[in-house]
Amino acid sequence: KDVRSVEILLKALNKENPPPYVRDEIILSIAGILGMHGWFYGMYTTFLENGPSGVTELVGYLIDHRGKRSESIDKLRKTVRVLLKDREAFGRRANDHFSQLYDARRDNVCKWFADAAADPNLLRFDRFRFLMAAVLIELTQTDQGVEGRTSLT
Repeated sequence: KDVRSVEILLKALNKENPPPYVRDEIILSIAGILGMHGWFYGMYTTFLENGPSGVTELVGYLIDHRGKRSESIDKLRKTVRVLLKDREAFGRRANDHFSQLYDARRDNVCKWFADAAADPNLLRFDRFRFLMAAVLIELTQTDQGVEGRTSLT
């Protein structure tokens, strides 16, 4: 699993209009590459069945697994909550989160997702916004970032 392939998969998602099942496979591949498959798949399945329930599970996971409440966790929780309600607001907030993480870590995954969060073509996909929210939660848990867990040169 080479984290650099995430950038290629993001570009593939942005090409034309892939059918939902192709988007699902790309999303699940990205989650697997980033080491999120253990907790992401079940929530993603819930999200596909009932969007608001999936978002509620994602917020619950954030609260239960990312430590004590803080200003940054509350800000992230509010970002996740607008995922289905306002794609532009979600994109701006997600871009801010990813950009701050990139500034702190210089983690290319943060840069790629910051760019994706600013792309209206990608933001139109609810399923992709769900992945972005999950990636933010995943990155919140670790000081080293995603690339710190891989062998990048």
